[in-house]
Amino acid sequence: MFKAVFMIVSLWIGVVSANPPPSLDMSRWMEHLADTIQDRSLTELFLPGSHDSATYKLEHKFGKNQDITSKLNTLRYALLGFGVTKVVQTWSQAQNRSIIQQLEDGVRYLDLRIIYRDSKKQFYTVHGLYGPSLKDVLSQINQFLHHHPQEIIVIQVGDLRYMPHGDNDHHALIAKFKEAFGNRLISKSDGLALPIKTLWGHEKQVVLIYKKDDIAAAYNEIFPRKSLDDYWANADNVSTLKIKLDAHLKGRQFNPHQLYVIQSQMTPATNTITASLKPFSKGYKSLHQMAAAVQKEFPQWLNEWHAYGPAIVLVDFINKDIARQIVQLNMLQQPARIA
Repeated sequence: MFKAVFMIVSLWIGVVSANPPPSLDMSRWMEHLADTIQDRSLTELFLPGSHDSATYKLEHKFGKNQDITSKLNTLRYALLGFGVTKVVQTWSQAQNRSIIQQLEDGVRYLDLRIIYRDSKKQFYTVHGLYGPSLKDVLSQINQFLHHHPQEIIVIQVGDLRYMPHGDNDHHALIAKFKEAFGNRLISKSDGLALPIKTLWGHEKQVVLIYKKDDIAAAYNEIFPRKSLDDYWANADNVSTLKIKLDAHLKGRQFNPHQLYVIQSQMTPATNTITASLKPFSKGYKSLHQMAAAVQKEFPQWLNEWHAYGPAIVLVDFINKDIARQIVQLNMLQQPARIA
């Protein structure tokens, strides 16, 4: 097997400042960039992604088996629920646009955390607190796909920490996705290396990645976790995040059958969250503030990341402007692969 690395073969300055065509409709950017991307595969594209995509609307109710700090867990009982869920919401909400709004803004990678909800007897999204129901999320995705037949999205399904009926729940969950997307699902037989124009010709629009390998193995329409290289830096300050991401990028090996994810979000440490509860304390007070700090650096970071080759760039509180910056990297000359 050849080891692949990336290098720039063209000289250019100010990658992110180069403006895409003014007519580019972000809700249809794949369709509008057909001449540019149709001969590439999904693994050869820069895709905007939203981290914890369904957290735009969170209830004041904890999901089962969710991670919260020991400090907040104590407060959970001391404050009889509502007070601490408000704090948890501050540190759990990673998006402020609905699923369909994110897709219309240009997002083509969704990160869904799903568990079974006993009281509702159905599947819900979750991140500490319950988010929208899976039914709601699938409805939004299907509505978008119906009106945008040349847009292709990748959906990663993870968390899966509470499935009280074991594998029966997993298979029931897969059935919901298959029912929703049907023949639009790209199969493992198709693979991830097919050109975009081939996927269009076959009316394929969804890659579904399920982060439980034994379940994914049972379905041709479901990709396993190894379909992603999605290193998590687990950093709660900007400089450490960049250092860790750069170190991982430098060791990257291009794989035409694997999607590469740059997780650009910061993750709050326990002491960061607990410090935020103290009046007049310095430091970040929410995930939103963390995301804003990262996004200030984005023009320079994207400029540098282009040299390492196509990737999904995962973002907290993604918006149309950030998505546009990522998409426009596809319009630049691609780095060459050197064996």
